[in-house]
Amino acid sequence: MKRHTRQSGFTLAEVLIAIAILGIGLSMVAMLFPAAMAEDVRSTEDVLASVICRNALAAVRGSIAHDDPGNPFAAATLGKAPLTPDLYYPADGAGDSGALAAGRQMASGNDYQLVLVAFRKSVGGAVGLADKAAQIVDFEDRSRAVIAGAAGQVQVGSPVICRTSGRWARIVAAEVDGATDTVTAMLDRWLPPAAGEPVYVLYEQGASRSPALGLLVTRTALRE
Repeated sequence: MKRHTRQSGFTLAEVLIAIAILGIGLSMVAMLFPAAMAEDVRSTEDVLASVICRNALAAVRGSIAHDDPGNPFAAATLGKAPLTPDLYYPADGAGDSGALAAGRQMASGNDYQLVLVAFRKSVGGAVGLADKAAQIVDFEDRSRAVIAGAAGQVQVGSPVICRTSGRWARIVAAEVDGATDTVTAMLDRWLPPAAGEPVYVLYEQGASRSPALGLLVTRTALRE
């Protein structure tokens, strides 16, 4: 006499539901990869910016003397130093990475505030700190800056550096008004409101975005 045993298994509906759940899970995991890759890029840029700024700080302290008649930092507002080969990274003047330096004298003695802005070119154009005037106003918990005389030099990603204090914020969005040659820039943090504040912005000619990687603001003495 034959004995028939009943074999259990999954129904088609159960298999389809399991596949759907698996697909949703995999799609959620895939969504994490772009964010993780972007964070990895930011971390790499932060490390590179720190190295570049530290090298530039050593170069500035070794090349600019406190009592030099041509000291570009001997004023109460930030002045900028020329982009010399030793401010590039590597220090050969031929690379796409480096730093621009600005500084101001804090007191009558050898006491300076230095601002080092690390950059990495994207299209190989000339880089520079453009001197602009900005009207800075409050916007929710951040600030908005209306920058005059833009002329293509106010780019997203650039820091807006206040020349009277060394405080800065980064441009996260910008709207150009060609009729008045002004740019309304949304900043990533709050800056004290000011009318006609002299500022520096970092630009690269021919690029759609600023080459800025990061900043180092420090207080130090120069070479005697």
